[in-house]
Amino acid sequence: MPYERHMMELKTLMRLGRFKEIVMILLKYGFDDLIDRLDLPGAGLLKKFSRASDGLNTFQRIRHAAEELGPTFVKFGQIMSLRPDLLPPGLIEELSRLQDDVAPVELAQIQAVVEESTGRPLYDTFSIFDVEPLAAASISQVHRGVLKQEGHIVSIKVQRPGIRAKMESDLDILAMAADLLHERIEELESFDLPRLVQNVRKTLLRELDFKREARNMTIARSRAGEAPLVDIPEPYEDYCTKLVLVMTFIQGTPLKQMPIDTLTDPESLARAGLSAAIKQILEDGFFHADPHPGNVLVTPQERLCLIDWGMTGRRIYPDLDIVAEAREQITALAKRRFKPKSLLRRLRFTLFEFFSLQQSLPRRMETLLGQAEQGKLTVGFRHENLGGLINTLDSIINRLTFGIIIAAMIIGSSMIITTGIGPFLFGFPALGVVGYLISGVLGLWLIFTILRQRKY
Repeated sequence: MPYERHMMELKTLMRLGRFKEIVMILLKYGFDDLIDRLDLPGAGLLKKFSRASDGLNTFQRIRHAAEELGPTFVKFGQIMSLRPDLLPPGLIEELSRLQDDVAPVELAQIQAVVEESTGRPLYDTFSIFDVEPLAAASISQVHRGVLKQEGHIVSIKVQRPGIRAKMESDLDILAMAADLLHERIEELESFDLPRLVQNVRKTLLRELDFKREARNMTIARSRAGEAPLVDIPEPYEDYCTKLVLVMTFIQGTPLKQMPIDTLTDPESLARAGLSAAIKQILEDGFFHADPHPGNVLVTPQERLCLIDWGMTGRRIYPDLDIVAEAREQITALAKRRFKPKSLLRRLRFTLFEFFSLQQSLPRRMETLLGQAEQGKLTVGFRHENLGGLINTLDSIINRLTFGIIIAAMIIGSSMIITTGIGPFLFGFPALGVVGYLISGVLGLWLIFTILRQRKY
């Protein structure tokens, strides 16, 4: 597309409030150079009413700008956060923090969307429809309700009114800006920004079709098996439309809000999630393509539940044997690693290390012997398992001492009884009888302790 045509379109867009809003936010976060590169008409005037944000690095400013720009740019950033092959690690980390939680839409607007989309009054479909949403995101919000006919508790995902028109407008602006940057900045040509925006447009507009998302959930559930590793809500497809998605209600906390220290077995939970992802990719050929922490719930039973199936992935050839293909790649890698040239390189490195040690070893031995002659050589010894042995010896000595004391008390009591010295108890010297009683109680207690600990 010729540059002059871009400029004509941009001059038209400059009259629109949304385009001016985008420029103002970019200037607010210090992207003056980008605005200058685009050579936008009227940008100089807008700069007078904005100021760059201080205290943030470039990647942080990109994240904050995307969050303030709204759902299209947030989703764009979330998609790009999954592309470490294109973006640097620092930017990937910032984009992965993008949040699209926003203030909820009033119930009256949500009700209007549901009734227009389903073609019947809200309470003809649902006997209960909670006023407060369970979650509110930039594209949709989710309410809990009860189906009037089935009586089942469900989650109702409703698209925000007017969101498609706003996203399409933003995508048009992004497309023209990408074309301009591609033509004017040589360093960005390798990223092919126009094609990138085109792919993002296709992905985002597909995500706005909740009927497609319901089909994705049905496919994923059918391939999960009889004992799935993670839960997937079941859609009620008879009630689903492009703007409304009705599915089983699953109680859970988003992983991004779950304190890890409250989990009883986080390792098993992580293994289940990883195993499910591997199964979806390698075995099922159909996988969740946006598994960020906001789209993963942890149930009270500590199971994982994948939600938001608007973005999914497939391979192109379902019958492709991935394991066999991987085996070929691993075999080729092993051949490269163990070929004579590689072995010779490692042998050279080993020999170099050996000769280096040969040169340094005499000097180290001389130092060691010198310290020994001067009496400065010390040897540190620590046995980390002696603690248990010491405790065992203490227990043995204590019991042995206790047994000796009991034996002495019995012998002493016997000697007292033979003397016949009063006072008397039951016709015997009282002191001897008391000694017998105490010795008997202590002896029985010692025997009980030994038997209880099974240390005999």
